[in-house]
This record gives sequence, C-alpha cells and structure tokens, in this order.
Amino acid sequence: AHYAIPFARKIGAGGALIRLQPRADSEAVASLASGSAFEVLDIAGDWVWGCVGPHGPAGWCEAGDLALAEG
Repeated sequence: AHYAIPFARKIGAGGALIRLQPRADSEAVASLASGSAFEVLDIAGDWVWGCVGPHGPAGWCEAGDLALAEG
C-alpha cells in the first residue's frame, strides 16, 4: 500500500472550487473560502489534489488558488 503525507496549505485570497477532475470544466463539489485549510496529497501540473480534512471533501483545485507557503 502507498500512503501520502498531507502537506498543509491554506486557500488564497480568491477562494477555491474543489472539483471532481483536474479540469476547469469539471463539476465543483465544494467551494472553499480564503484561509480555509487544504491538505495537498498530489500535484499534477497546475492542479493539486487533496482534502479539507479526514472527512472531506476531497478533490482537485488549481494550484494558483493556494496561498503562498509560509516559511
């Protein structure tokens, strides 16, 4: 089995839509407000896959929707 360690990030100033597929025309399953926690589990080009927490929702958002990493 393979496990990914979540990389904790925050949603940027414009908020983010969480989508079923890594495409702008994919169905949005959630809308996250600026400052919301998002756990990144995978990166595919300009898209990141992750979740809000252990109980979801999970899906894809555009990498540009994340706030700049602190540190």
